[in-house]
Amino acid sequence: MKQLDAVEALALLLHDRGLRNCFAEDPFRAARLMGLPTEQIAVFVNVSINQLNEQADSLLRKRMTEVAKLIPETWKRLGPIASSQFLTYAE
Repeated sequence: MKQLDAVEALALLLHDRGLRNCFAEDPFRAARLMGLPTEQIAVFVNVSINQLNEQADSLLRKRMTEVAKLIPETWKRLGPIASSQFLTYAE
C-alpha cells in the first residue's frame, strides 16, 4: 500500500467500518496498516473513535437521503427494508 497522509487515512476510516473497528482496538496498528508516515502517527492516533463513528454515520445518512431522492420508486417498493438494504450495500 502506498504511504497515505492523515487526510487520506481519515477518509479511509470514515469509509471502512472494519478499519474503524481496527482503529478502535489499536490506533497504532491501524495507522501502520494504512502506511501513515511516522511523524503523523502520533497525532492520528488521538482522533476520537466516537467522533469518527458519528461522522461516518452522518455521511451514510446523507448518502442514503440522496439515493432515496434519485430512485424514489425503487425506494418506495422496498418499503421498510430500504434503509437496511442501503446500509448493507454502502458498507
